[in-house]
Amino acid sequence: MLVIPVKTEIMKHKFDLFELLETCLTPFQIQEGDIIVISSKLISVAEGRVVSLKTIHVSEEAYALANEYQIDDRFCQVILQEADVILGGIPKVITTIKNGILVAYGGADRSNAPHDHAILWPEQPAKKAEMIKEFIRRIFHKEVGIIISDSQVVPLRAGTYGVAIGIAGFVGMIDKRGESDLFGRKLIVSRSNIADNLASAANLVMGETVEQTPIAIIRDAPVHLIDSDADDLTNQLIMDTEECMIFGCLPTWKEDVDQSDFSYTFRRRKQKQS
Repeated sequence: MLVIPVKTEIMKHKFDLFELLETCLTPFQIQEGDIIVISSKLISVAEGRVVSLKTIHVSEEAYALANEYQIDDRFCQVILQEADVILGGIPKVITTIKNGILVAYGGADRSNAPHDHAILWPEQPAKKAEMIKEFIRRIFHKEVGIIISDSQVVPLRAGTYGVAIGIAGFVGMIDKRGESDLFGRKLIVSRSNIADNLASAANLVMGETVEQTPIAIIRDAPVHLIDSDADDLTNQLIMDTEECMIFGCLPTWKEDVDQSDFSYTFRRRKQKQS
């Protein structure tokens, strides 16, 4: 398997994503079965999902979050607006759920954003991945898979890895449950998250800081291309909290438990207003 970095100019303002993709990908002679990984931030900038913190009206709840977690109150307001669920946090970090994914700051990020701005997650990343797949088919006449990626953390592990927030064109989750291991035992819970593993491989060459590499091409990946609905493919990467080995064992997450019995609770846990 080969991971090829694709550098671009620094994109600060809204731009034509498809024009950029055609320009950047043409020299690499896209091949059948390639997986193209695109940073969520590149998509967001193209969509104009960059907000000026100077324009943000700060609520009382945002002020409280800012004081508790030592974060800019305007950025806390953005987090409140973007997150589906706010779990709590530690100094400088607020832990949230966005689109079923455990992520800091509701997906909003100030790194690699202009001063006093924040970049939000793209709108409907799975649908955007599908649009890009169809564009590649039309321009390059190749069937490929698309991953829109961001950075993620694993509980109790230092550092970040890649996470696929939207995919199209390939099977991202392989269910191994019911299969046998080397000694004939039936697998009970094993599933292989192909999409996140590929996003992590791409993250190694895309980087997190000054690399200017928001795109990577993964060639000869062990994937199964499929022309299925991108939302369905993306949703297969997510599990219910009851199935999760972390959330499933936390009594403070359960709705039917009196949380006053615990010294620590998920404070301010609430569903985002629709």
